[in-house]
Amino acid sequence: MMSTAPIQRRAAEVTPGTLVQREADGPIFMKAERIGTDYIHHYLVQLHPRPAAEADRRIHYLDPDDLLLDLDQKPVLDPGPEGAEKTVQCGDLFTTAKGTFFKLIEDPKSQKMFAYVEAASGGFARRQERDVQAVHADWALDLG
Repeated sequence: MMSTAPIQRRAAEVTPGTLVQREADGPIFMKAERIGTDYIHHYLVQLHPRPAAEADRRIHYLDPDDLLLDLDQKPVLDPGPEGAEKTVQCGDLFTTAKGTFFKLIEDPKSQKMFAYVEAASGGFARRQERDVQAVHADWALDLG
């Protein structure tokens, strides 16, 4: 999967949408960023192994100075079969005309219940469950 050795970097130095690990041989995450009014907020989205419990399908807050192992790769996702149901559950990957997103449980400090993270960029978007084209409940990170 990795073409080069991971490089340890501060969370603020890692490009959003990049694969990272907190520790070698640990879970693989995608770094995500939310641009706030005064700050950039840093988060992780766990991609491998996929969290089994719905309560664990959430964004994980990062301090900008937290150290990560930057895998220097964008995620390659296998969407799996398209579900017949167009209702998006937490942890699902889904597609709209605006892109492909993960639906996740929001940070507990937030006033919102769900976060929508764009799979290609690691950026956050609001209210993405309108005009859903496809839902992929059985997606996986391609470790090829």
